[in-house]
Amino acid sequence: MDNEIGLYFVNGRLAKVQFLPVQINLYNFNESLARARADNIKLLHNTKGQTFATSASNPGTIYEVTIEGCECPGFQNRSACKHYAAFLVEEGLLNVSDTQKVS
Repeated sequence: MDNEIGLYFVNGRLAKVQFLPVQINLYNFNESLARARADNIKLLHNTKGQTFATSASNPGTIYEVTIEGCECPGFQNRSACKHYAAFLVEEGLLNVSDTQKVS
């Protein structure tokens, strides 16, 4: 199932979506991605291949983000967050034709 692709409508456009270990609601994804952009969420990478996202509400705090999700409280409570949305777009796991990468 790792390489399976599905096609969905996102923001009125056809999007190619790789199936992920976490089920995402595309409406929540769009909302989360808009918040990531508005809050200027940055993704940081270390030499071990880990990815971290900055926190807008707690400056100086970073959360680890993986294909399985994000360690932030928002993801833990809702299985959706702006950090995970930014990660999916940056990694090319969710490609939306009118979505620019967040970095």
